[in-house]
Amino acid sequence: MFDKDVRGDTRTNIAVKDQDLEAVVKLILMTTSFEQKVINDSTALIYPNTPQKQRRVPELVVKSFYVANADVKQTANMIRTL
Repeated sequence: MFDKDVRGDTRTNIAVKDQDLEAVVKLILMTTSFEQKVINDSTALIYPNTPQKQRRVPELVVKSFYVANADVKQTANMIRTL
C-alpha cells in the first residue's frame, strides 16, 4: 500500500542480480527516500521518509481474542468499540 503522499509518477532505475525481493525493495526505498512499515506477511505501507511521517505512522499491534464461549451480541458490540 502507498501513503497518499507518495506520488504515482515516482520512478527509479536499479540494476540487481541474484537478490531476493526484500533486498530489492530496501534498495528502492533507499534510492527514493521512502520508508516502509510492514503490516503483515504480504502487506507493507510505503510512505515518505520525513520526520512528520515518522511520527504519524503508528506501530501496528495485533491482539488475539478468544471468543469460543462469549455472547455473540456482546462480542459484536466490543468489536465495534475497538
